[in-house]
Amino acid sequence: SGCLLIGFWAAILLLVIVARDQTTYDDWKYLHIFETFFRIGSIIFGGGQVVLPLLQNEVEDWITDEQFYAGLGLVQAMPGPLFNL
Repeated sequence: SGCLLIGFWAAILLLVIVARDQTTYDDWKYLHIFETFFRIGSIIFGGGQVVLPLLQNEVEDWITDEQFYAGLGLVQAMPGPLFNL
C-alpha cells in the first residue's frame, strides 16, 4: 500500500506540473496556487523556515515583499509550528 500511495503522490505531482505549464495564471489561478504549494510541500523536509525562501520566490508575482513579511510576522507571533499554518 505504501508503493501505491507514493505512486499516487507522484502522479498528482507530475499532473499538476504539466497542467500548470499548459495554462495561464489568469485562466487557472487556483491550479497554479495548488501546484506551487503542493510542489513546495512535497519536496521540502523540515520546518516552516526551510520553506520560506522557496515560497517567497514562488509568490513574488502574487504578493509584494511587504505583504509576505507582514504575513510572516503574524505567523511568527502565533504559538505552534510555523509549517502547520
